[in-house]
This record gives sequence, C-alpha cells and structure tokens, in this order.
Amino acid sequence: YFVLEGSGTFQVGTESQILEEGQGTMAPAGEEHGVVNHTKQRLRVLVFMAPNPG
Repeated sequence: YFVLEGSGTFQVGTESQILEEGQGTMAPAGEEHGVVNHTKQRLRVLVFMAPNPG
C-alpha cells in the first residue's frame, strides 16, 4: 500500500499503524491485511501486487 491522499489505519497480520500521505507498507503473501479510513477525509491508496520472485 502507498497513501496518495489522506490517512488511514493499515493492518498487516497482528500489527496496525496509521499511515499518511507519502507513506507506505507491505503485506507479505498470505498475511491478513486491510485498511480503514478513520477520518472524514478522502483516503486514496495505490495498491501494488506482484508474484513472489522466489
């Protein structure tokens, strides 16, 4: 995930963090993940997916 606008709470596995514009995080394959917009502002997120190189 890469935040283009706004902020949100991102959960990867058992950890959660608040990310703002210009910040990002990664969710390894098979790991539970999600995002919640906890504000009244727009949250725009760029999501990249790619096959495991291994």
